[in-house]
Amino acid sequence: MVDRIAGFLRTPPSNITELEYHEALSVARGVYRLPSSYFESAPLSDARARLDAAALQRSASVEAFWIRGEDVAEIAGEPTEAQIREHYERFASTPLNGGEFGIGYTLPERLKIEYIRLDRPAIEEAITPDPLEIRKRYQAQTREREAAGEEVTPFADARDQSERDVTRESADDGIRAAQLAFVGAMGEATRTLESEGPYKRLPEGFEASRPTFEAIAQQMVETVGLPRYPEAQGGSVELPMPEVVRPDNWLWGSQLSALEGFGRAEISIGSARAPVSQVLFAVRELRPELGSRLALQKGLPVTDVPATDARGSVYFYTVLDVRDESQPDSIDEIRERLVDDWKALQAYERMQEFASQAAATAAERGLTAAAIELIDALGASIEAPAPQMIRVSPSAVVLTGGFQAQPIAELDTEPFRDAAMAIFDSLDPLTDIEQTPRAERTLGVPLAATLSLGIGTVESISPLTIEGYRRQADQLDMMLRLDELREALPSGNPFSLESLTARMNVEMIGEDGDDVEAEPEETTPPSEQG
Repeated sequence: MVDRIAGFLRTPPSNITELEYHEALSVARGVYRLPSSYFESAPLSDARARLDAAALQRSASVEAFWIRGEDVAEIAGEPTEAQIREHYERFASTPLNGGEFGIGYTLPERLKIEYIRLDRPAIEEAITPDPLEIRKRYQAQTREREAAGEEVTPFADARDQSERDVTRESADDGIRAAQLAFVGAMGEATRTLESEGPYKRLPEGFEASRPTFEAIAQQMVETVGLPRYPEAQGGSVELPMPEVVRPDNWLWGSQLSALEGFGRAEISIGSARAPVSQVLFAVRELRPELGSRLALQKGLPVTDVPATDARGSVYFYTVLDVRDESQPDSIDEIRERLVDDWKALQAYERMQEFASQAAATAAERGLTAAAIELIDALGASIEAPAPQMIRVSPSAVVLTGGFQAQPIAELDTEPFRDAAMAIFDSLDPLTDIEQTPRAERTLGVPLAATLSLGIGTVESISPLTIEGYRRQADQLDMMLRLDELREALPSGNPFSLESLTARMNVEMIGEDGDDVEAEPEETTPPSEQG
């Protein structure tokens, strides 16, 4: 952290003297010293460090296959209305993706939104660059190169790049013109509204009286088509009709992130950028202490902070409605999810009956035979999954063999990791693993949290060696100290904003004068913050 602060002050502003610079750095070092001493206050003996590190860093290579309940959901059939209702009532009070089975219907904070998309690739596709402008640009670049004594590129070779440059700049002009049209339309609609701090007081019926996004999209097309916006007499800049998207359903964070284009778009706030799918939840009705920076409120389109995605497309958006964490208004709101969850759960419970037999078959005849036999026993029509090599440690289950290890969400659960590590502990690393019968190295584990069944055979083990420990000693020491602190102080980081405000009885006051709660922070040592 100190190095980071020093980096910021390496080129201090003109109004900071050298003395002030060193005073600021001294304060930073003093502040750093207290949390640093706290996070390093759990020294471990050499013997304890080696034992704990060995337990943490062990891993096993396992050949395995796995089947999810949703993969064989067909075997459950279609639920009756009574079964759907019974299933809903069973999990209604469980948070989404929570509980024993990862099933729950208390939905998180959610929104209804609308947005206009200015599709940049489509806009560039619709632009016809003016040949005269392309020639002028080439001639100007040629004069600059000649003046600098550089080699001049023939026009035939430079034409494509000049066309791309003109097209890109024309698209920029068209998007700016469309944005001005949007701002103008909303400015006219909100000009007489009274202010409430950074927000606007929306009169009853405002949503029905303001311009619709469809009308604004048409205005954008007409504005860009005015004579002053075409690139030149020999070219054209035509704006394709912007797409208006207005999902009917409520969307929570992960669903917003999954929306094509918009879900990956970001907005700029000062020098920072943030995903729009997260920023929308700073709406006044959910986060009054955060939303004032953006003045984001329900029912009022955001005019001054559009979102952009990686392709350069631009989005204008509105939060139409908000809902706090709660159960859905009716079963119909999540009916499709209910049916899918019911089928997956029924299929999982059926797979549980065959777990022991599948493991026995895998030990006797191999994993491929076990997978085929299991699919046949279930009566499913899918192809039997092929076994794959995975690596299991006390903290993760990953797929190996590729350029980068990939997490396996279906297997990365405590029961599967514990079963693999139990086999690890039973094996002698100095003895050829083939001398241990396959039956003693094979596991079959029903995984309730992911509604999956995992079958695998341990093919090799990797204990932490002395050389490996020496290479990672400092990092392992810090990890083990943090683990011990977390066990001793489950409440978290005592230097977080939340902990400090609670301990010192500080009241956080929002811009509107309302009391607000500090956001919780995770336990992170100073060495990881810098």
